[in-house]
Amino acid sequence: MLFLFSVVLAMYLPISTVAYVIYGKNVAANILLMKGGGVVNQMVEVLITLHLVLGFLIVINVFCQEMESYARVPRRKRHTLYRKLTRLLCLCSCRTVALWS
Repeated sequence: MLFLFSVVLAMYLPISTVAYVIYGKNVAANILLMKGGGVVNQMVEVLITLHLVLGFLIVINVFCQEMESYARVPRRKRHTLYRKLTRLLCLCSCRTVALWS
């Protein structure tokens, strides 16, 4: 686990160091506001949104598999209606928790 944290640190540390050297203490709380508008900024926002959506799917998959094991959904290669309903219930419960928090 320490190795994985080291890999993540090795990826983020150079980027943050270069950003601090370029912008210094004048950096805004949202780094996207530093470059102004434009096509590049919109592309970055789309990529960040895509990253968050796909990351959520990876994280929620573990939760859904655990709920499927509690509900005793049979593990088959193809998705059954019972599995789809279980995953829909998982997503609805996450949405409900997110809205009430």
